[in-house]
Amino acid sequence: MINDNHGIKRPLTGIYTGLCCSRSKANIVVTCDMPFLNPALLENMVKILPSFEAIVPRWPNMQKEPLHAVYSLACIQTMKKHIDTNRYSIIHVLEEMHVLHLNKRGFAEFDPDFYSFLNINDQADNRPGQQDRGGTKEVVGLAHSRPFLLRVFLSDCNPDSKMPVIAKLR
Repeated sequence: MINDNHGIKRPLTGIYTGLCCSRSKANIVVTCDMPFLNPALLENMVKILPSFEAIVPRWPNMQKEPLHAVYSLACIQTMKKHIDTNRYSIIHVLEEMHVLHLNKRGFAEFDPDFYSFLNINDQADNRPGQQDRGGTKEVVGLAHSRPFLLRVFLSDCNPDSKMPVIAKLR
């Protein structure tokens, strides 16, 4: 586990910390409260990455999923620039990068029920509700502001070692 030692704990600093410790060309970043990840979807995102700095799913209402995305090491400099100037929005960072926003059709092919995006934050979330997300019914959990972990998977690490790098945010 890698501690995120920045003075402020935000998803951007966790992603940045994970990327700085990575030697992988493709880094899958998801929150630990997404238990139903779809390997085929993630593998497809990794396969597309070489042409972009990041692959980020985006819903029809334009909402982005930066915490269910694939990032290259090329993102580090842009992220560092934002962190150094106290700008911590990952959405704003993405606006300055070469990003493919994977649309609903792009991820529905692999995950037609959109379970990859289901968040389970506490026991109540085991009874998920439906929320309309720009013409798509998505199973959603509760938003939260408590500490969480970002899992950064190293796609080209030793195949015998499935150990992820984890950046802990407090």
